[in-house]
Amino acid sequence: MAADDHAVVIGINAYPGLTTLGGPCADACRMRDWLLAADGGAVPPTNLKLLLTTDFHPPGPTGVGDVHPVENEVNNVFRPLVTAGLGQGRVGRRLYLYMAGHGFSDPGDMDSAALFAADAELMFAPHVAGTAYADWFRRNGVFDEIVLVMDCCRTVTPLQSIRPPPLPNTSKPGLAAKVRTFYAYGTSWGATARERPMNGAVRGIFTEALLQALRNARPNRQGRVTGQIVKDYVHNVIDEVAADVSIQPPEIRVDSSRDIALIERDSAPLFAVQVALAAPLGGEQIVISDGAGREVARLDYGPGPAAVELEPGLYKAMVAGSDRSHLIELVGDDVHITL
Repeated sequence: MAADDHAVVIGINAYPGLTTLGGPCADACRMRDWLLAADGGAVPPTNLKLLLTTDFHPPGPTGVGDVHPVENEVNNVFRPLVTAGLGQGRVGRRLYLYMAGHGFSDPGDMDSAALFAADAELMFAPHVAGTAYADWFRRNGVFDEIVLVMDCCRTVTPLQSIRPPPLPNTSKPGLAAKVRTFYAYGTSWGATARERPMNGAVRGIFTEALLQALRNARPNRQGRVTGQIVKDYVHNVIDEVAADVSIQPPEIRVDSSRDIALIERDSAPLFAVQVALAAPLGGEQIVISDGAGREVARLDYGPGPAAVELEPGLYKAMVAGSDRSHLIELVGDDVHITL
């Protein structure tokens, strides 16, 4: 969406000291494809860095010392952007960070997540602190917007704490205060992220739900698919994507007062909402309010259902002067309810 957007995409499948995963490399490639697509992130190809287990030969592990990428190889992917930020300050409009593989969170920091390097073991666990990298770029105002996506476990153990990456201790508070963020984690703090077979391949459940949201979520009236719209869409479809796999809900952090427009589309279709009454008495009014409690529509009922068109979001429909109400989440389809 801008010539100075950048992206770092990392997928690690092979962990001889832990367990082999099926989805991260393919998920990283699918995310790469969306980031490069003209109707997706539209990141210039020269500004996207991709690092995968399959980039190394042989890609499969024959021992802990023979597998990649290791911690330094991942850190080296970030180094040019860090150097540019130190030298010129602002580098671009938006930075996308995507990481998939085994991961964990710091037991003392509920906002943290780190990706294990390929040579990690239970007692020796080199890793890359994804949240810490995103926070450094934010703290130094290197980009106007930071989009962090981590599809990895966020389990905690007394054996491991997250080490900060090898970054200079710099900050620019005046610029940092203006940076907009969208941080999305595949699971809650302390929980496990999951993958499963889908359409003949193993995929990360969270990445699949997120890509569905990025491709299919309806924009608002300004033609923008905001972080909040994506968050609502993911939470609406994640159980369907998971199927019979038990999951913890993903954690997506959106600043509603300074939300990011992740996608801009040419049109902004609205949802059709129809509200019927189970036992109408005549003369009822249907009141629709938004997620902040503001009234957005007041409809006279009858004859037939009350109808209105609304942009994506969370609403409540109620019969005025009564306790009859129903929550409405407008994410992927038109809605018909009965009060």
